[in-house]
Amino acid sequence: VRTGEFLGHGLESRKIDTAAPARPGGAAAARPIVVVRFDRPNPVFEQSLYAAATRALEVRPQVSFDVVGIAAGGDQVARCATATAEARRQAEQVMRVLVEMGMPAQRVRMSTRSDATLTANEVHVLAR
Repeated sequence: VRTGEFLGHGLESRKIDTAAPARPGGAAAARPIVVVRFDRPNPVFEQSLYAAATRALEVRPQVSFDVVGIAAGGDQVARCATATAEARRQAEQVMRVLVEMGMPAQRVRMSTRSDATLTANEVHVLAR
């Protein structure tokens, strides 16, 4: 069973225009539609991700997504590098689930950054 089918109709069943351009200005100042906190092993996020992605597609069928892994900042360079690598892996996990739900991979963009104020890594999903 594919993730999207398990949670409901797959995202691929939505009318998706793969040729639609991204909104100018990107999603830098946008509010995330989903925040996955990795403050414990294996957080459950699939259902909320599916619901948020479905809602975004209903509002704007040509929507694309930014998946941003945010590394919890630290004072030590080695800890920061480890947290950044882990945030990238976590963002890839969220991106993979979004694609498994039926979102075309070319409409999902992934990046990472760090935030010294966080105590645990997070992955933000933004609609653009």
